Amino acid sequence: MCDTNLESDWHIFFSFLKAQSIWNISGCWNNAQCFIDESSNIFKFVFTSLNNLDDSQQLQFVESLGAF
Repeated sequence: MCDTNLESDWHIFFSFLKAQSIWNISGCWNNAQCFIDESSNIFKFVFTSLNNLDDSQQLQFVESLGAF
């Protein structure tokens, strides 16, 4: 996608510049960063995030994931 040899799920959702842009535009980057540091993989990140966000934030989060 971005001409690097590393195309992992983590890279696609967080390291990739377009991914960071999506998180920023959605207003979810600050929340995402908190849970990135706590998560060892993408699945843990998603479930940790959803368990710790209020209803409105969950909706924003899910909509952000849909942008990928």
